[in-house]
Parts: sequence; structure tokens; C-alpha cells
Amino acid sequence: MYVADYDNHRVQRYPPNSSNGTTVAGTGSPNVATTNLNQPTAIIVDDELNMFITENGNNRLVFWPFNTTNSTILINGRSGGTASGELSNPYDLILVNTSGNQVYLSDPAKDRVQLWTFGAGVANETFSTAYALKLSTPRQIKIDPYGNLYVADSLRQRVVVFCANSTTGFLVVGRNTNSTPTFDDPSGIAFDSRLNLYVASSNNHEVLKYELL
Repeated sequence: MYVADYDNHRVQRYPPNSSNGTTVAGTGSPNVATTNLNQPTAIIVDDELNMFITENGNNRLVFWPFNTTNSTILINGRSGGTASGELSNPYDLILVNTSGNQVYLSDPAKDRVQLWTFGAGVANETFSTAYALKLSTPRQIKIDPYGNLYVADSLRQRVVVFCANSTTGFLVVGRNTNSTPTFDDPSGIAFDSRLNLYVASSNNHEVLKYELL
């Protein structure tokens, strides 16, 4: 198990059946050096145990090779604006396996999800949608087997889906403009093998299951 240790600015790895973690990325000192991390929020580990890590505090995505003490910056966003070249406090990531060099990043401080190519200075696409379904602090993101992008839209108390090859969002579950929310601050989403959707409702301290979307 890998843990993004946000406040200690590091990633820890826990072997099976063990409660003792080992630091595998970061030094505990939050700065922009590629040997360090600043508020890591999400990790993807590939088949060779290399890590892709989002840094909330440094507004970037880094690649950390297995058994090394240094990372490579893949996307270096600039905080402060809403342009496509800016990335503010990234929260979650999904690798696009078909291309091998693209990633979806949730950009909660800018109320959007972006699709980036590694090394690019601007995002390829932005997912934020029109007013009625405008995202507000999107957090965790998932892609289903059909390429549809699901977003935990935390402050609007709902889950939104962007169909494959579309930047227009649709409500899946949760609050619409006139209804009472069924959950409060959805921060995490997941699917099981039957595509039932699970939503972590942070402020209600519960997980809800929605059957076979």
C-alpha cells in the first residue's frame, strides 16, 4: 500500500500485513526541489513500481522512478489564474493508458478537470461544463471501461460524468439546482466490477452505493 502523507510531504509504502511504512519519495521538507515533495495528494504506481505524484503545494505532477531519491517534473502548472497553462492545487490524477503520455488532473481551486500531455505548457482540454452543471471544487476522478470521466463535484454535492470525447457534463447522482443533496461533500468515488458506483460522503461520514449505472 502507498500513502500520500500530505502534511509530512512524503510518500510511504507499507508491505502486506505490516503497519511499518518506509518513505519512498520526499524528505519531509516542503520545497520545489525535485528531491522533495510539497503536500502530495495522489499517487499512481505503474507495473515497474515507478510513481506518478500530484503535488498540491507545488502545483505540479512529478514522475518518481523506483528506488531513487529524485523526480522528474512532467507538468509544472502555474498557480493564480484560469488559463489552460495554470494548475492550482491538483488533487487527483488518471493516466490515459491509450497514449501513455497524457493524464487527467482535477484542478479544484479552479473548478475544473484538465487533460494534459506530459511536458506541455498548456492543457489539451478543460472540463468545467455550463452554468447549471458548473464544477465547484472537483476532487476525485475516475474513468469507466467505456472512457467516460466521472467527477466528484464536492461543493455542489454531486457526481458529474463527461462522456468519452465530450467536454459537456451530465448529472449522475446527487444534488441538482432544486433538490436536497443525498450526500455532503463527496470527496471520493469508485466502481466495482459490475460498475456500481460508490461515493464517499465526507461530512456525513459514510459511503453510499448506487447500483449499476
